[in-house]
Amino acid sequence: MTNRCHKLRNLMTNIETGKYSDISDVEAAKRELSIIFQALPSVPSNAQRDLIKFLQVAESKSPGEILKFKKQYDFVSYHKILKEYDEYLDKISKPGSQKGSGKSSADKTRQQNELPKAEPMNTKGNYEIAKKDLQIQELQNRLSKVAGEKLTDGNPNITDLSDVNRPTKLAEQFRELYDNEWTCAYEELQKESGKKDEEEIVKKLGKILKLCYEFCVRQAREHRHKIRETLVYPTGVQATINANVEPNIEEILKPKVRQIQRETGVYAIPAIQEIFRMEHERDIKRNEWDESKGISNYITKCVQICWLFAIQNPPMKLNWPKEETMLDDHLVEFTKRGTHIKFVVWPTLYLHDKGPLMAKGVVQPL
Repeated sequence: MTNRCHKLRNLMTNIETGKYSDISDVEAAKRELSIIFQALPSVPSNAQRDLIKFLQVAESKSPGEILKFKKQYDFVSYHKILKEYDEYLDKISKPGSQKGSGKSSADKTRQQNELPKAEPMNTKGNYEIAKKDLQIQELQNRLSKVAGEKLTDGNPNITDLSDVNRPTKLAEQFRELYDNEWTCAYEELQKESGKKDEEEIVKKLGKILKLCYEFCVRQAREHRHKIRETLVYPTGVQATINANVEPNIEEILKPKVRQIQRETGVYAIPAIQEIFRMEHERDIKRNEWDESKGISNYITKCVQICWLFAIQNPPMKLNWPKEETMLDDHLVEFTKRGTHIKFVVWPTLYLHDKGPLMAKGVVQPL
């Protein structure tokens, strides 16, 4: 009787249909999988590793881990392997002669006995080899990841193009902030407050942005300190005050801390916006910033973009050029032409401190 690998099929069906509580007989499924791989040597090694890894994850019976791997796994590849195996079984189970050949049952039995016996399949050994290959692959992936972290730490020239908050995208958002929320806030201040002085309105909006930027730079620094502290003292500094901590731990953890902040910092935006409003509540009320929807939206967007600037690795840099200095090619004029700066309308954005230009600033000449 041919082995149709029912344990493996049932297990994978339960995973595909989300019946994680019905997962069972994983060891038997592993043995059946080994039989399939021995019968089909043409199955690519990466497909073998992925399927073995899937069974290891299934063995944990953790719905979260199974679901995570399930999203990455290519079930089309699995079904293709099963189809090839079924065709293989059908082929080897066909009779050796056609109908009407005239051979008796005894002749067939004698013929079969004369055939050389096949070597027994070493299913355990085959599975162990595939398992070792998987372990080697995982070690290579870990080494590659560590090397990648060292290469990308503090290197703005290496960017994840799938990241919606990468520096080039943030530069686009910064320009949109000036075109949209800044313009709306400017018009509302001019209309509702009765202030007609252009310079006064522009400087008020510039002060808001600068407050947001300096606040976010400070908060990002404190945030990194808290991340590092949590990694080294998971139950708190006071609880482990006598711990023999590595003296150079700050430098050792620096790449990892920046990576954690960079990857998770976006989730802190609502809290950072709320902390800013609480910390600058007096300024907001004194300047009547909270009475206008346009101003409120502008503040919210300023905090968001400045926080994202501050958690880049390295942080992006906003620069307010000094008044009465000469214009350069990193600046554009506001409503007048001239050679020297009267006041700054919008700061210049750089990839990092002393880094390349990402967005030009706007100034009003004398």
